Amino acid sequence: MGLRSGSSPGLRPGPGPGPGRGLRRPDRAALDPAALVELRAALAAGAAPGAALTAAGHGPLEPVARAVRLGRPLSDVAAEVATGDARTDLLVRALALAEATGSGALAAVDQTARAAEEDAELTRLLDTHTVQARGTIALLAGMPVVLWLVLIALNPASLRFYTRPVGVATGLAALALGAAAQVW
Repeated sequence: MGLRSGSSPGLRPGPGPGPGRGLRRPDRAALDPAALVELRAALAAGAAPGAALTAAGHGPLEPVARAVRLGRPLSDVAAEVATGDARTDLLVRALALAEATGSGALAAVDQTARAAEEDAELTRLLDTHTVQARGTIALLAGMPVVLWLVLIALNPASLRFYTRPVGVATGLAALALGAAAQVW
């Protein structure tokens, strides 16, 4: 991975923001709330956005901070950033804009922090609301095996069916379908 016109590891060329971006879960870790607190503190203390990034640059911000530390202008890094987390990319671009205009860096960090909190809350709500469905799926996937065991317990003579080739094929197919249901 690298930049289009540089060689900072961890950054990869990416198309900028646009429709359909950020719809999949990032492969890398999302922006750490502690990094946002450190970034906000550095900006509140009067540091320029590039200097604040180098002070708070860990997690997904690390490659950006490294590139700025090595002397690349924040605006150049922001034009080519692709950390794997859409919020982090947007924050870096907003900080580059704030550095160019001289204002708005604290607002960008605050907005990113609010978005991270809202995303975490949405994830918790989604997990809470889908737990019943996941439990129902597990119950329905396991029910055929339980019912088969009950039927065998009621009539042990029916096990003779599974000694014939058709019975073996049927049993293997049932086990494969049950395993597929558990995985799915």
